[in-house]
Amino acid sequence: MAGGHVVAGSSPATPTNKYNMIEEYPKGAAQRAGLCPEGIEVVSSAIIRNEKGEIFWARAPKWSNKWTLPGGHIEPGETIEAAALREAKEETGFDLEPVALITSGELINSKDLKRPAHFIYFNYLLDKVGGELKLEKQELSECIWVRPEEALKLDLAESFDQTVKEYIQYQKSEENVS
Repeated sequence: MAGGHVVAGSSPATPTNKYNMIEEYPKGAAQRAGLCPEGIEVVSSAIIRNEKGEIFWARAPKWSNKWTLPGGHIEPGETIEAAALREAKEETGFDLEPVALITSGELINSKDLKRPAHFIYFNYLLDKVGGELKLEKQELSECIWVRPEEALKLDLAESFDQTVKEYIQYQKSEENVS
């Protein structure tokens, strides 16, 4: 797995101690103040790869209509892999096979999301093996398939550029093994 990363969006205060914590807010105060009303949310996204090596991207209205990967909350008792498979199937209709966990990270109050949130996220690579596109219109508005390098030119939601870069590194390591 590639290394994780932290992206702090429009966080209300600057971390002030060696643990990168915001000292101005006592435990639970950020949630009570509406800064992260859902608390810490654990989510999984799917890097869906087709037989041409292209990655599936979709515009998401809740992410300021920027390009994102299919994904959502990990349910209690559900693995990261299972959540990526379930969310991707629900949002795209594709039949998928799991490949590898590519990256993880943290996103706090993204400038692109239309609500305050603190996410711990995991991006899982899945291969498309069948199924027809049935885009979940409540979550995603349009979609495209692009080569990873071309994805970096898209208007991606915050942190997804880092996901693409880490996926490209994974691809290179996969090629070296073959």
